[in-house]
Amino acid sequence: MNINSLFSNVHEFTAYSFEHGIILFLGVVISLILFVGTKKWTYLKQRKVLILFSSVLVFFQLIKIPIKLFEGSFDASVDLPFHLCNFLPIFLVFIFFYLSRNLWSIVFFWIILGCSQANFTPTIETSLFHWDAIRYWVVHMFLVTLALYPVLIWKWKIKHSDIWRSILIINLLALVIFFINLLVDGNYMYLNAKPPGK
Repeated sequence: MNINSLFSNVHEFTAYSFEHGIILFLGVVISLILFVGTKKWTYLKQRKVLILFSSVLVFFQLIKIPIKLFEGSFDASVDLPFHLCNFLPIFLVFIFFYLSRNLWSIVFFWIILGCSQANFTPTIETSLFHWDAIRYWVVHMFLVTLALYPVLIWKWKIKHSDIWRSILIINLLALVIFFINLLVDGNYMYLNAKPPGK
């Protein structure tokens, strides 16, 4: 198997390959370690770890723009942080800082449905250990982990009304992103076409 360096892409990612399986397996193992390892910690300590993890995801998303600018490959139609998975880490920092069950119950569905799909039907073109592949997998795997943490460890519950609020707000968000897509000729939130890949 060819391996990419941090900034050169010789080997393209192949879905359902050995690499894909290993990535998913490692993501599940690290998530289980987080769940089991912090289960008996104090609420405050757990919260600090979740804020730290969320902040790392924010960093991974924001670093994409300067790296793309440095490489000379920045394209406003695809590289701005307007896909759901790009800005959800910022929401998670807010959720864990303020312990906002209401906001969590809205984004929970977006993460579980959107990021789970991104993990099983990835749109990433670069393979490990290219920086963009690392960014993609860290963000998508651990968004799911962080969304599940309050359910599994804190026993937060989803209410029926949360489903409808989540649907309403994502549609309002899509309306805003629709106009951003018009401005930059983009396809953020995949409103104009299906995601690339199979």
